[in-house]
Amino acid sequence: MTTHQYFYVYDKRLAKFLRYKKGIVWECHALHAKTQAPFWQFAQSQELRDAVEDFK
Repeated sequence: MTTHQYFYVYDKRLAKFLRYKKGIVWECHALHAKTQAPFWQFAQSQELRDAVEDFK
C-alpha cells in the first residue's frame, strides 16, 4: 500500500471512536519521529470515511 491508501489519526478520541464504536481496527499505532506525538494508521475505505463523517 502507498501512503495515499492510509488515513493517519493524531486525535486520540477519533482513534478510539473508530476502533471501539465503529469496529475499525488500525494497522499501526506509533509515535511521530520528530514530535513524538502518538498516531494511528488506518487503511482507507468507504467505511472509514463514513465513520469519520459520523464523528464530526
